[in-house]
Amino acid sequence: MVYWFMLAAPTGTPPAVITRLYQEVVRATQATRVREAFAAAAARPVSTPPAELAKRLEEEIATWKAVVVKAGVKPE
Repeated sequence: MVYWFMLAAPTGTPPAVITRLYQEVVRATQATRVREAFAAAAARPVSTPPAELAKRLEEEIATWKAVVVKAGVKPE
């Protein structure tokens, strides 16, 4: 299992804003200070394009939904 984080915006956010956020995240993750902070946490920054990230999120939801169903997990 791998942990990962993503930056999300509200549904309906204009595509131009999403593009700008992505560009700024790419720029930020290239900064030495940010890379060093990630490395100190034994992590690495990855800037995934928004469409790919949306697909990954859908896949993760499907994967973990199947695990929850198979395990019979129920809310308390």
